[in-house]
Amino acid sequence: MSDISYRGHDLIAADIANLKGAMDATGQTHGFLTSLAPGSAARIGNAHYKDEAEHIWAWADVMREEYKAIVDAGLTVQAR
Repeated sequence: MSDISYRGHDLIAADIANLKGAMDATGQTHGFLTSLAPGSAARIGNAHYKDEAEHIWAWADVMREEYKAIVDAGLTVQAR
């Protein structure tokens, strides 16, 4: 098994575009998107990393891409 990696680029881009479109249509100036928190993602199971800490940090590194896309779009990340 290899390191985990982020594959949701197109999906988060679509979510951002949809939210920004709705915000523009309603005159809203602030919005947020919910995203999976590293600790919650780590519940998926570890079959690769040497311990739980390394596994959670790997998830944090992976989810950073989604968090950055949300923030770069001027939105707030709500991690769950």
